[in-house]
Amino acid sequence: MNLVIQPTDNTCTSACLSMITDKPIDEVIKEFHNDWQASLSNPSEYLKYCNIQHEVNTNPFNFILEWGNIYLLTVPSLNIKGGLHHIVVDLTDIYNNVGKVYDPNNGKDGKSYYVSWVQPQSELQYPLKSFNIDICIRGTK
Repeated sequence: MNLVIQPTDNTCTSACLSMITDKPIDEVIKEFHNDWQASLSNPSEYLKYCNIQHEVNTNPFNFILEWGNIYLLTVPSLNIKGGLHHIVVDLTDIYNNVGKVYDPNNGKDGKSYYVSWVQPQSELQYPLKSFNIDICIRGTK
């Protein structure tokens, strides 16, 4: 998986779906973003459209991330007060026990972003602590 930087302040979900589907961000925005903003679609429907097997988390109290999976998470926004943000967590590197956090704000000038559960290396980095699991893609790689 490769990091995709969101091109605008409100395209984090499209950027995450671009990472998960390996489609160019412009294509995901064209196919998904306007319907998402108008509440006519959601990430699960888009993943179905892309033929990606996934599970929608229906338990709001499920905060357990399991090795071997990729997750779409909702997190508190670090850049928009009172806002929410989507990130991707990749736990497929089970042999090296390495979890990767892909925040589409990582690399945007002056924007704070989430990192894995390590010591932040700059004032813009925040370790992932609070999240809701939206979608799980099981057993990838």
